[in-house]
Amino acid sequence: MRLYILIFLCHLAGNTSAQYMDTGYFKLIYSNIRHIQDSGIVFYSDKPEKEIYAGFLKQMPYATKALKDRVITLSKREEDTLMRELKRIATEIQPSAMFPMSTRISSDSIIAVVEKSIRRAVDSLKNLPYNAFSSRNYQRLPWAFFFTNPIYLRNRTICFGYFMYYRNSSGEHGLNVYIVQNGEFIRVGTIGGGAW
Repeated sequence: MRLYILIFLCHLAGNTSAQYMDTGYFKLIYSNIRHIQDSGIVFYSDKPEKEIYAGFLKQMPYATKALKDRVITLSKREEDTLMRELKRIATEIQPSAMFPMSTRISSDSIIAVVEKSIRRAVDSLKNLPYNAFSSRNYQRLPWAFFFTNPIYLRNRTICFGYFMYYRNSSGEHGLNVYIVQNGEFIRVGTIGGGAW
């Protein structure tokens, strides 16, 4: 009996595709965030934005075909697992204080909070001389970040993670795809989603 329980637990642990927010994935997300917003407070959502994520899920069956162009071909079973896990992780809540200088905000109110922060920053810059309002100051304005926990396939050699950033009327979202090269995850592309 113990042997059967042990086998079951090993099977369950080995086939769980979506994992907790592990350190390696945490570093990838933080690197993406700091590439977009190099300084200031990071505002991130507790979970993906509901309507945009629902639209993203609708286009995913077509987007997985694009993986073939990125050196990865998923089996039908892997595609089904990916879709099932993408639906499941949509409701997982991200922990608070994940990053240095960060604030987790509810997905229902993060856009309003970031837009209010931007309005305060822009209003404070209005009194400066024209040349002081440079593109550098604009780059320092905050973004709203949304992301999911990772989904791993093939014994953790492939990683998928939804990532979105938004500010006013611009942003981008999609499923980042990472593969292991030389012991580290390397991003090989983004599928689904798009920029606006």
